[in-house]
Amino acid sequence: MKKAPKKLWALSVVSEEKFEEDISDIFRNIFQKEPVTYIDSQSNKATVSIYFEDEPPPERHLLLELQKALAKSGLPNSRLHIKQIKPTDWAESWKHHFRPIAILNSIIIRPSWSTVKIKPGQVDIVLDPGLSFGTGHHPTTLYCLQELARTAKKGKIGSFLDIGTGTGILAITAAKLKFHPVVAFDNDPVAIKTAKTNAQKNRVNKNIHFMVSNCLSFIPSENEKFDLVCANIQSDILIKAAAQISACIKLNGNAVLAGILDAEFAEVKNAFSKYGLVLLRSRKIKEWRSGLFSKTLSSKTNSK
Repeated sequence: MKKAPKKLWALSVVSEEKFEEDISDIFRNIFQKEPVTYIDSQSNKATVSIYFEDEPPPERHLLLELQKALAKSGLPNSRLHIKQIKPTDWAESWKHHFRPIAILNSIIIRPSWSTVKIKPGQVDIVLDPGLSFGTGHHPTTLYCLQELARTAKKGKIGSFLDIGTGTGILAITAAKLKFHPVVAFDNDPVAIKTAKTNAQKNRVNKNIHFMVSNCLSFIPSENEKFDLVCANIQSDILIKAAAQISACIKLNGNAVLAGILDAEFAEVKNAFSKYGLVLLRSRKIKEWRSGLFSKTLSSKTNSK
């Protein structure tokens, strides 16, 4: 686990769980930092935070920009907090909240201090909480991990593309499940740096090609299409980049689309159906709906 800094300030926004991703995006845009999220399962409240090591909180104009962005986004009952915390308290609090999770009994995601026993055949993913991390607990990430596990169990292990990799958890899992090649990209250089570090800790850094890119600019050649694509990003971006994402998938390949609110799922489904993607199954977890799609037509044929 990362050594605790001498001084630590936390800038946090507490809101309803359904607004967690909106708040996280605001933090990324303003502060160019990857936020940390803790969700209280009893109150359904999400605390989204960024941390400042050995330095005071951000300048006043950035705080004003944050307040304006929160107000413009129409997030009700969102409360802003700034406080200095003891590094030891920070470290121990994440040990308390960050616990191992099992994915279909074939994948274990755990912190390095966990004593959980890994069964024969289980894939062991180690992710320690730091000042920026993602752990697989979010419903949309959980769905992607489940589909990865199902695909591997069926023996359909091939090439894998992770769009919006974040901490790299999906790419790392795919590499450990023996998908090859594994390519992952994100438009945030900080996220890519974090993902590379996590991949190195899991000893699969040589098996994953990480890059800074986005959905609209990443266009693979005909020989670089993928058997399985995971895109766990906002629905408006999915819709806007439906053609580009579809072009990354091999004919008869699959795509896991996540990060979609239930009310927006039909629109995403319609956008991808124009490029030959057919919904195989979907699942709603809380207010999120994610789906597994199969590409039955080439984008080139379907766009004529």
